[in-house]
Amino acid sequence: MTAQRWLEMLAQFCATTGRACYGAFSPETLRDYLLFHIEQNTLAWVRAAAPEPERAEAHIVGCGVAWQCHAEDVIRAAMDARPFFNWQAHDPTGNALFIADVVATTPYGALALLHRFNQRFPDWPTRHLYTFRRGKLIMLTPHQVIRFFQRQHFNQKD
Repeated sequence: MTAQRWLEMLAQFCATTGRACYGAFSPETLRDYLLFHIEQNTLAWVRAAAPEPERAEAHIVGCGVAWQCHAEDVIRAAMDARPFFNWQAHDPTGNALFIADVVATTPYGALALLHRFNQRFPDWPTRHLYTFRRGKLIMLTPHQVIRFFQRQHFNQKD
């Protein structure tokens, strides 16, 4: 399967399964957002081969974004009541990790995303950990992050 086809499948997964995270994105913005995070190596996605005979190809079961940044910048964005993401590059000198837009449809997908983020950011438990939930900045503990990824079927709208 080509990289272009995987990108199309990823965008479709995010637009349908991840509407809670990506619902406000136009198809063009979503594609640009995914490509940006692919280039930054801050996007993780998980595919699974389908056991159903009627499905001819592998399918996506998880997608998420996390990037290293500075805690002060995250807090300042929250105090200014503005979104933190503003097309800024991943900062390897940052003391924080921002976790965003995580969608998984299976327990395997969720835990595989955690594993991928752990590979990308092996020292993540020592950093300040942030996310936004319902528009509010949340500081997470490593235990809360692990519990979040242990949940099944999250960040989906029915």
